Amino acid sequence: PQAAAALEAAGAVEWAEPNYIFEPDLVPNDPYYASYQAAYLTRIAAPAAWDVTTGLSSIVVAILDTGVNLAHADLAGAAWTNPGELPGNGVDDDANGFIDDVNGWDFAAGDNVLTDDHGHGTHVAGIVAARINNGVGIAGLAGGARIMAVDVFQGGIGAYEDLIRAIIYATDNGARVINMSLGASSYSLGEEMAVNYAAERGVVVVAATGNSGLVERHYPAAHDAVIAVAATTADDGLASYSTRGSWVDVAAPGSSIYSLSASGGYRYSSGTSMATPYVSALAALLLSYNPSLSPAEVRRLIEDGADVLGPLGRDIYFGAGRINAARSLALASPGEEPPPGAGGRPLDVDP
Repeated sequence: PQAAAALEAAGAVEWAEPNYIFEPDLVPNDPYYASYQAAYLTRIAAPAAWDVTTGLSSIVVAILDTGVNLAHADLAGAAWTNPGELPGNGVDDDANGFIDDVNGWDFAAGDNVLTDDHGHGTHVAGIVAARINNGVGIAGLAGGARIMAVDVFQGGIGAYEDLIRAIIYATDNGARVINMSLGASSYSLGEEMAVNYAAERGVVVVAATGNSGLVERHYPAAHDAVIAVAATTADDGLASYSTRGSWVDVAAPGSSIYSLSASGGYRYSSGTSMATPYVSALAALLLSYNPSLSPAEVRRLIEDGADVLGPLGRDIYFGAGRINAARSLALASPGEEPPPGAGGRPLDVDP
């Protein structure tokens, strides 16, 4: 820059600038990326975002769902491990009220067995954190972050009490992001208090808008403290099933999304459940880039970076627009401080 300024000042040239260098956007070596993921991950500018960060292992995303197959080859090294718990000794070592909760807790069954008996939770977890650049399967949008498995379902049916306790558990045990690809039409004060508890302690809470295709409220997404996520199609249209309303915040790809199967393989699935983990993963990338961001700041960066799809700007269909990971990261300032602590101490799966 100094040399360029000197040349311009001397009048020897009309203009001068440094000969900057550039590199291609990261293309992960995960074998299914090009064939099954590139179309929609490129649309949300994932490759350019990955040049900034693929996610830090210190950022934990809690997957409140049907459990997660943590033994899946594409989740190797992705599981959150409770640092205060000694596995298999039958003792609540960290005195958090849960015995041997090494990787999370099953609130529906009341134990630490996190087996996914439905398949939904494993698919969601893969969208967030399937290991990136590991030469296996697919690439999660935040493939360097970790996941906390928190089961709130039995056979695809869940209860509000379990969900409320799960939100508090994830918050108290260090999650920076909570993903809830689930919901119902009934308002719950306890549920709202739980999501407020999480947000007040620095946790970004993200939930699906639901799959009714109607203009109606869907909880927990419709709570003010939650980022409510609608679903788009491959060509950026609104998915016909995506629930609408003035409370919708952003949209993300949700149709024919390829991710992990609980059986150990891979499969397609569609729904606002699939759109939601893309927003949770983007929140994890932003927190990896700047761990000191507050939930409100993460929300603002996601919304301000979104590609507006509605003709009138923000609307009841897409909210602020379809997420653009690279633009949101470009709007953020890199962090210099270590991450702050994330806290002290019937529902339908949206398919």
